[in-house]
Amino acid sequence: HNNNFSLSDLNRYGRGMVHRLDRGTSGCMVWAKTDPSHALLVSQFFLRQVNKTYLALVQWSPHLESGRGTIDMNIEGKPAQSSYLLVERFGDLAALVQVHIHQGRNHQVRLHCARQLQSPVLLDPNYGGTAFLWKIPAESDQLLKLLRRLHRNKCFFLHASSITFEDTANLDRCVEVQAPLPSWWNDTIKELRALG
Repeated sequence: HNNNFSLSDLNRYGRGMVHRLDRGTSGCMVWAKTDPSHALLVSQFFLRQVNKTYLALVQWSPHLESGRGTIDMNIEGKPAQSSYLLVERFGDLAALVQVHIHQGRNHQVRLHCARQLQSPVLLDPNYGGTAFLWKIPAESDQLLKLLRRLHRNKCFFLHASSITFEDTANLDRCVEVQAPLPSWWNDTIKELRALG
């Protein structure tokens, strides 16, 4: 181990921060307490040795009919592969999918859902997720109010649900970090289920 690095030398975004999430994404974040563990964790992320799983609430598309699949689509000229699993369908309006990313490219889940599955993440301002607001039935006033408020607050429905990495104190053991869904996700899912 090279202990000559300070936490801020390895990551310009913040002391101890190992990785980042896109603004608007909720969920797991990993921070290190010591310089040696920070160096090990940053290298695991850089070498793509970390397992990351996301939940995404997306617009329904027939591309999700199979219930599971693999997406191979380069991002900025680099290979990017994701596996997805349909968790729950909300009629022809939306779906909850679990996405496991194999590389971790910038905006990988968002791009794969929008471009390959043609199912943009709900309220995603960059990849077509705001069009969902115009698809909501008129009688769904409560859902529409909720989504408009979230949209104003720049929230969208991508959640880093779990991250698994090697324990920096014992490399023979893995650590899994999980994050529960935020309450606004649960409120939205409840409203989507009510549409039946």
